[in-house]
Amino acid sequence: MSVSPASRPARTFRCRPTPKAYWKVDLHNLLHFLALRMDSHAQQEIRDYATTIGEQIVQPLFPVVWEAFQDYRVSGLFLTRLDREVVVRLMEQAGQAGQVPPFDETMFLEAQHDNWKPLTRCRERDECHDKLAEMGIVEPRGGQ
Repeated sequence: MSVSPASRPARTFRCRPTPKAYWKVDLHNLLHFLALRMDSHAQQEIRDYATTIGEQIVQPLFPVVWEAFQDYRVSGLFLTRLDREVVVRLMEQAGQAGQVPPFDETMFLEAQHDNWKPLTRCRERDECHDKLAEMGIVEPRGGQ
C-alpha cells in the first residue's frame, strides 16, 4: 500500500500534544515581579497584565499579603537620600523665614540638590517635587 505525499504531513500533526507551561515562583519574588510591572513608568499593557495577575490570582489566595503590598509598595512613597536632603533644607529655610508648608516653587528651587541646579530638565527634581506636593510640603505645579 502506498502512502500519498500529502498524507505524510497530515499524520505528523494528528497526535501532537499541546504545550504546557508551568510557572514556579515564591510569593516574595512574585510581588517584586508585579511591583516592577505595575510601576507608573511601565507601559500600560504591562501594567494591565501585572494588575490582572495581582487582582485575579494573588489577591484571592493571599488577601492580607495583597493588602500590605498595596499599602507599602503600590501606594507607598519612597524618599531618596536627595529627597530627604531637600526636605531638611526646606525645613531649615522655613524655620529661618518663619514660614509653614506648603512652600512655593521658589523656595523648593532654593532647597534643591546642587546636582540638579544646572539642569533645565531633571526627572529626579520633578519626581521629588511631585512627592513633596503629594505630602503637602510644597505647592503643586500649575498642571497638576
